[in-house]
Amino acid sequence: MAAQGQEREIQKNYWAEHSADLTVEAMMLDSKAADLDKEERPEVMSLFSWI
Repeated sequence: MAAQGQEREIQKNYWAEHSADLTVEAMMLDSKAADLDKEERPEVMSLFSWI
């Protein structure tokens, strides 16, 4: 049970560190996420055209 608590703390710290910046790169954990976003966003947004 202690190992689970330790693993949870490790995961919590990891995500706290990697989600501090509110950027696409931080969200995707990918330094090239802006390029992917640029290519994919139009298609994704087109799926919401009915809203």
